[in-house]
Amino acid sequence: MNPQETEELTAFIDRIRTDFNLTVFMIEHHMDLVMDISDRVYVLDFGPPDRRGHTRRSTERPARDRRLSGGWTKMLEIKDLHVSYGGIQALRGVSLTVPEGKIVTLIGANGAGKSTLMRTISGLVKAQSGSSLWNGQEVLGRPIDQIVASGIAMSPEGRRVFADLTVVENLKIGAYLRRDKAEMEQDLEWVYSLFPRLKERSWQSAGTLSGGEQQMLAVGRALMSKPRLLMLDEPSLGLAPIVVREIFDIIRTVNQQGITVLLNEQNANMALKVADYAYVLETGNLTLSGTGAELLANEQVKAAYLGRKRTE
Repeated sequence: MNPQETEELTAFIDRIRTDFNLTVFMIEHHMDLVMDISDRVYVLDFGPPDRRGHTRRSTERPARDRRLSGGWTKMLEIKDLHVSYGGIQALRGVSLTVPEGKIVTLIGANGAGKSTLMRTISGLVKAQSGSSLWNGQEVLGRPIDQIVASGIAMSPEGRRVFADLTVVENLKIGAYLRRDKAEMEQDLEWVYSLFPRLKERSWQSAGTLSGGEQQMLAVGRALMSKPRLLMLDEPSLGLAPIVVREIFDIIRTVNQQGITVLLNEQNANMALKVADYAYVLETGNLTLSGTGAELLANEQVKAAYLGRKRTE
């Protein structure tokens, strides 16, 4: 293949993998193509496989353009994102990375741009400029259903459940793009195991649920799309402290089961405690970033978001 054909084939393989959520097993002699596109590489060197089914020489490595320091791998990368509502600039050149398998938290005051960022990633808001790379592929400007099908789901601020539909009908709406009915039923039971109260109220109208139960339903509905990245927009808003703790326990559990989480949360203390990494947004600008523990110890964060005075 000439260089242009190699580039076109690379883009095609990445596109079908992202659009159709496919696993790709490739045998290829063109090493530039292999090293650019592969998440994992095995090298066969004239040897029969050993008893475990592997060749005698093998190597595993993340794709080189998705590696981060600390051994993390990029899942979502936002680059220089600008978003405006009329004459108001909501995001001003925001750039951040969400590593695979981690919990990433956004904190900031109301109006800082956190919800706008999530809505832009999910396709609900149009960006003026910038880039949103999902596993290395541009998704900014794609139709919402394609973004969801690629593995990105959002539980919106305010829950937004369908009040006149039952709990189980709301949950099944979250799986509307799926065709794997047997797995859908398994995932429904998984959601019920996370939120037993939803199973108890499965035939109850969503509008009759308490605020905490509606939040559980909103999260469960997002999980029914079988996401790889779950975005949670203000999941604790307006909830009693005991329910908030329950929601955060579920966030940890979901993450431990392999789902990456991007969290926008006003309760900065709990959000940073659960976060592997965190960003601070102020009036559309990223002003601070670090691990959750680092930001919990940061004097500026303590004063602005944790209700503690700076130590002089």
